[in-house]
Amino acid sequence: MAQARFSVRTAVAEGFDFWRQNWLKGVGALILAAVVGVVVQLTATPTHPIEMLGGIVLLSIAQLPAQAAFYRIALADLGAESPERNGPLGLQWRMLETRLLGAGALIALLVFILALLAAFLMLALMAGFLDGVDPAALVSPEAVAAKLSPAGALVLNLFLLVFLIALIILTVRLSLVQAATAVANKTQVFSAAKLTKGAVAPIFGTMVLINLPLLILQVMATAYAGKNIGLLTGMNVILSGIGPFFLIPISVGAVAYIYRRLRAPGGAA
Repeated sequence: MAQARFSVRTAVAEGFDFWRQNWLKGVGALILAAVVGVVVQLTATPTHPIEMLGGIVLLSIAQLPAQAAFYRIALADLGAESPERNGPLGLQWRMLETRLLGAGALIALLVFILALLAAFLMLALMAGFLDGVDPAALVSPEAVAAKLSPAGALVLNLFLLVFLIALIILTVRLSLVQAATAVANKTQVFSAAKLTKGAVAPIFGTMVLINLPLLILQVMATAYAGKNIGLLTGMNVILSGIGPFFLIPISVGAVAYIYRRLRAPGGAA
């Protein structure tokens, strides 16, 4: 198994250094991502899965111009499109943005298939513990949990834990897809995953550290707002507005650094 050729501390430091030097070059695209994030935060209802899913899709698309602009800056010397392809303040939609959209769609499809398989497996596992229970009573996840025996609840919790771990590993294994797609000038998914072999833990650690400040702020906002939904919404809107200005360029800088360290010498993903 290949070993990671970078440290978490260095990758995070590279991300912050990239942000410091380049965030203004894509500030227009960052403003777009921030505005869409605020709109989604204000309009998508957490209790409506379709609204939330639509908001996530819209936000993901809105972030692509900024991500592409910064990947051009970070990886042009490895074969990515020239930063000259960036529009004013990072606002553009060219082939790289389209390829990143295609790569994101493939990843979403993989996650959907994994979730679908997990749902069928979970139903099969739970069927034995719910034998004899009136199906009409199983109208929600809470109702299902209430009908489970202690053993059934334990199995369900273990299954959900395993699924969560699998989802995290899949996310990490696909974390270099955008960088590989930018360098190869074609959509890369499975070949990019090969680069992360042996580096899942440090990549995950890098992701956690980059997102940790915003996560801490969100936890503090939730604790401070308490049951005041209006105050909590307002604080989340503020975080949604400022988050992209840091997370997008820092993440691109860190991922670009990791990609450089893990790619085959002289080769492409």
